[in-house]
Amino acid sequence: MKKDYSNLRVLFVGSYPPPYGGIASLIQLLIPGLKRFSAQDIAVLSFGNVNKIEQVEGALIYRYQLINQIWKILLPWKWKIILKTMMSFKGYQLSLKKKILFITKTLIVNDISKTHQSNVVYFFHSNSSLDILPLSKIWKNKIGIVLEIFGEIYDEHENVFIKEHTKLFNNILSIPQVITASSQHCANSFKQIGINKPVEVIYIGVDLSRFTHAEKLKHQYRKQFNCEKGTVLFLFFGRFVRAMGLESLIEAIPKVIKEKKNVRFILAGASGPLDKTVSKFANNYSDYVKVINDIPFEDMPSFYVASDVLLAPSRDHRACMGISIKDAMASSRPVIGTNSGGIPEAIIHNETGLIVPHKENGEIDVEGLAKAMIYLSNFKEVRKSMGHKARLRAEKMFSEKDTIIKTADVLIRCIPNE
Repeated sequence: MKKDYSNLRVLFVGSYPPPYGGIASLIQLLIPGLKRFSAQDIAVLSFGNVNKIEQVEGALIYRYQLINQIWKILLPWKWKIILKTMMSFKGYQLSLKKKILFITKTLIVNDISKTHQSNVVYFFHSNSSLDILPLSKIWKNKIGIVLEIFGEIYDEHENVFIKEHTKLFNNILSIPQVITASSQHCANSFKQIGINKPVEVIYIGVDLSRFTHAEKLKHQYRKQFNCEKGTVLFLFFGRFVRAMGLESLIEAIPKVIKEKKNVRFILAGASGPLDKTVSKFANNYSDYVKVINDIPFEDMPSFYVASDVLLAPSRDHRACMGISIKDAMASSRPVIGTNSGGIPEAIIHNETGLIVPHKENGEIDVEGLAKAMIYLSNFKEVRKSMGHKARLRAEKMFSEKDTIIKTADVLIRCIPNE
């Protein structure tokens, strides 16, 4: 029986815009996908560094600096909701600053859900969604709630806050009709503090067709990166932060260069705290390393197709599973990753890539990472075989069509009965 999605009016509350970050990528995927399913209304609410309202593919995107919206708590006609919100947070010993910010967020989410007559609100990150508690009492089951958890409990700072407020998070996770996660690793995260709510795993898919046509231009792309025939090109694609394992990578690269002169490296992605460190390193190895920041979304396929191997040396167990890993697999490229977060759910060791286990102290094994790069640089047929199997695995697990269908099904199930 064909399902009817025409009644769906959904509000997403999470980071936007893309290209960097799993939430933004997922929302970008879902907007046109749900439109194709004839969803009646889609809106996105994101809190960041700008105040802007824009329309993207038929969805209204609200972007606010939360701290600049605090004045809303002074509006007399909001006091009833403010009082209800304050009572919801009573007994949880939240700081005054946190209470003010989440009261403000509660007001904004409630207003936008009313404006759009949303019948489902989809929240991302439990620690960013404390407003679920008061909103559930304000909405009284008239609006469905979905919460996607990530690896927030694995974050050192957030882990302390969550453990100090286990009762609060147990209550918050009891509210949504459905809790989702983008990997089994993240789905299991709250079990370590005794919260055993059911969680549905929906992998964040990628556009598998996006890389098929780009493959024809492989040699043209490689020429742009000055890669001669026989050169093995390694690609790192991610934020320039310590959690992505970038510091360990720039320790390992010289060891590879010492052994192999036919290797080249592209360090690409979103700017971050390690920008200067990476630039200095690239200058010291300018014949081998190229740094490219903030690549437009539409240009990304050329980087994957030009490369021979993707490097994903994450040290961050918070990472559910990086988008770059799936993009590389979709473009038939093997991946060298670590056993962090949800990475082992994507890569099959010695079949679709290589997994370098962390050392006993939790740090990345730099020697192991270098050896993995040297090994794959030596064997073209191994890279080709792994890349082929990686593509098949991406087709099986990471189809954006499957992501849209499964998410749409969750949303429909959460629409309250009128």
